Amino acid sequence: MDFDYEITLERPSFKAINTISVFLIILFLVTFLYTLVLKGITAYNMPLLLVPVIILFLMFRGFLQRRNPEFITMYKVELYICAIGWFASSQNTPFMILGILYALLGAGEKYIKAPEKWFFNDKEITRKQWKVKKYQWVEVENVVIRDNLFTLDLRTNEIIQNKLEMPIEKSMETEFNNWAKQQVHFKA
Repeated sequence: MDFDYEITLERPSFKAINTISVFLIILFLVTFLYTLVLKGITAYNMPLLLVPVIILFLMFRGFLQRRNPEFITMYKVELYICAIGWFASSQNTPFMILGILYALLGAGEKYIKAPEKWFFNDKEITRKQWKVKKYQWVEVENVVIRDNLFTLDLRTNEIIQNKLEMPIEKSMETEFNNWAKQQVHFKA
């Protein structure tokens, strides 16, 4: 479906999610190294020492890139490596369950950290976050962008408001507001 306008809203802080991801990765590293030491480091399992080195390198690279405000720290590769490590380290069911959990968390991180997007055309408004929600124009009381703040007022007295990811020009703001006012007025 074609859309006349697309709006991306500001991302929330992911400190809690990042903290949990780092904690889970450290838990894996400690357990993995402890198991390796218990089994004894031999020529056979020496290459397994690359697993923590690779994970620590990827985490260090992510910490360095945090200074860039446009960079979003993702731990999905580290979580996938941990999942493979849980699968490979033992045939025990608890470790397999941990491997599955880590793989699911790695896959889910992309969707959790995706920006909230709104798509507008003359038939409907589509909100794409974790799931897609559609609003018909008859459900909308008002929609406006003012001072880089997006506001959607629904007839059910629900207000959705958030900052835009990037500032837009006043002319674009005015163009969108006029177009949206015509849609709301036309459908009401």
